[in-house]
Amino acid sequence: DGYRARVVCDRGDFAEYWALREGAHRIREEARRANTRGRSEAARRALATLRPGDVIFLPSARRRGLAVVISSREGRPTVLTQDRRYFRLVLDDFDAAPRAVARIDLPRSGSARSARVRRDLAAKLATLRVRPPRQRRASFDPTAEKRAAEIEHEAAQHPCHACPDRSEHERWAARASKLEKDAAALERRIRSRTETLGRQFDRVLGVLEDLGYVRGFTLTEKGDRLRRIYGEGDILVIEALTDRLLDGLPPSEFSALVSTLVYESRERTPSRPDIPTRTLRTGYSRLMDLWRQVRRAEDARQVELCRELDPGFVPTIFEWAEGKPLDDLLAASGLPAGDFVRNCKQLLDLLRQIQEVAEPDVAPVARAAYDSINRSVVSYTGV
Repeated sequence: DGYRARVVCDRGDFAEYWALREGAHRIREEARRANTRGRSEAARRALATLRPGDVIFLPSARRRGLAVVISSREGRPTVLTQDRRYFRLVLDDFDAAPRAVARIDLPRSGSARSARVRRDLAAKLATLRVRPPRQRRASFDPTAEKRAAEIEHEAAQHPCHACPDRSEHERWAARASKLEKDAAALERRIRSRTETLGRQFDRVLGVLEDLGYVRGFTLTEKGDRLRRIYGEGDILVIEALTDRLLDGLPPSEFSALVSTLVYESRERTPSRPDIPTRTLRTGYSRLMDLWRQVRRAEDARQVELCRELDPGFVPTIFEWAEGKPLDDLLAASGLPAGDFVRNCKQLLDLLRQIQEVAEPDVAPVARAAYDSINRSVVSYTGV
């Protein structure tokens, strides 16, 4: 209140003027964050395409210079630099998507831990005559910039814009805005920690009513099916079955698509895998649309029941269900054998539940998918 008292302007309503200024800034900031997310995703995809022997340019100040890819695992290459250091790349190493500027032959034997191998590779890098790729300017959203400029123009026409004390008023208004944001964040934390079980129940019940699982305190047919599915993705399972999204899939694609509901990558910023078939890509896209519908219903009730889908296990489990050998899968995916088996067990548990609630024409496919996964090392300890 004290800060707000400092921004009283005799030219007009300074709060109204400041709201325009903040609105323009907010539009640009949201566009900037969206652009940053887009560049990070492009860099992640580019990293996944790099292969051993590719030479790239590292732009960051602490690692600036040429480096050669010596291996790649889970879309994150390990490189050796001109000064003989080797490490695994992360997204923070790049401002834009990296690309290969040259290729060199790697030794057929030896390890990057070997001083001789590192010396020879560093010498090869030193002989290369390549220019660093030109950095593209950060793109911006012209629609957002146009809208922000329109709001700024509107602010420039406001009576307070011509106030001789405007800069002083703006300093106090900025302080007040920061305090309001801080207070709002604290209030959200307090609400999340003190919210009663009853309120949470009402919110969950509201989501179930909005999605057609409950009518009053009575379960609908969808609700009766939902109560027989256990796990974070339970609502999405029933939504997919109701939408007939799993119809007509062969067992391997059925298993792969269902895996997106249970798999959770251990990476902080998981890479986006190559989904192996067009049918799977279409099915995953439709499943993401269903997830967005559920998320909108959850957001409207201020609750979160379903986590986002994770397609990281799709290529691996698809190949396993197709009958590929375990050693080949582990080598391609980089998954430890224990993690592979654990993820298969979780998927088997969900496939077994789907058999019990699926339509008569879908249940046999769920059973066949179950059988295609439950073989060899996965079946040794039972489910």
